Amino acid sequence: MFANLDVFDELESMMRAMRGGSSAAVSGGVRTHLSTDEDGWTLTADLPGVGANEVAVKVEHDVLTLSSKRSLAVPDGYEPVRRERRDWDFERSFRLGPDVDPAGVQAAFSDGRLSVTLPRRAASGPRSVDIHIS
Repeated sequence: MFANLDVFDELESMMRAMRGGSSAAVSGGVRTHLSTDEDGWTLTADLPGVGANEVAVKVEHDVLTLSSKRSLAVPDGYEPVRRERRDWDFERSFRLGPDVDPAGVQAAFSDGRLSVTLPRRAASGPRSVDIHIS
């Protein structure tokens, strides 16, 4: 799925992040999960406190970009006593490999979870060319 990147390297990077090591897989506190089946790949990201209208997904030049901004406004007349949740911006990009059909990418957002479906490109099959011998 990813050009010049082994899916297992990405998963190992995610595992390092879960064990507390540094990793590019964790950006802005947002964790992603990548799974695959015969139809393609599914990338999920947990975005708690974000509405569907605050999430952007785009594919441009074979790069999938997820972005969001969470703003926690305090209602007029209230003063926070303690704030453990913060405003934040999130952006994460993934280079798509030649097996992904960028025109078929779809996204769904429900209960704070973004799911991006990355379909496999239709197999072109082996190419055979007859060569004329002179």
